[in-house]
Amino acid sequence: RVIRMDCLPRAVASLIQTEFGHPHDDLPTQCLNAVLRNTSHITPVMFILDGGHDPSADIRTLARNLGIEDTLEQLSLGPGQGPRAKQVLSSTSISGGWVL
Repeated sequence: RVIRMDCLPRAVASLIQTEFGHPHDDLPTQCLNAVLRNTSHITPVMFILDGGHDPSADIRTLARNLGIEDTLEQLSLGPGQGPRAKQVLSSTSISGGWVL
């Protein structure tokens, strides 16, 4: 085995602490504005979540602060939600909305 899954979360947290100078728990909230500054309306952004970390409240707050909360579509990717997700992604890619 090249990567030990039992050690990976601690190793990633250590890497983030070393490279960015703060614990990874603070990273999503502090970086959302930077992500927004470094993307455009044609740049999709994907968050890869770790257990216990959910940036959705921070994303909703950011949308509210920017006055674009009404363009934020929230959906679940549970069973049978694929067609709805495709429809929402298609419409927001044209309108410039956000999908969470």
